[in-house]
Amino acid sequence: MAQTEEFKAAVERVSRTSDKIVLDIKGVVELTTYSQSVIYDLVKRGEFPKQKRIGPNRVVWLRSEVVDWLEAKLAQAEAA
Repeated sequence: MAQTEEFKAAVERVSRTSDKIVLDIKGVVELTTYSQSVIYDLVKRGEFPKQKRIGPNRVVWLRSEVVDWLEAKLAQAEAA
């Protein structure tokens, strides 16, 4: 139940003003409340949006994709 509230709060904190806003791993961690290792594990398993490489040592996620993922998780939690 607490996790559902965390998802809801995270989604409410984000406004969708642009599909091109990007997040680094710290932003993804803050938005989802998951640790870096959990995020990368979910990506590896195909259960979280894949990051985009924008440089040799830099990856980002599209905020809109992360928000869509959060909303889907919230809907699943509310349906359960």
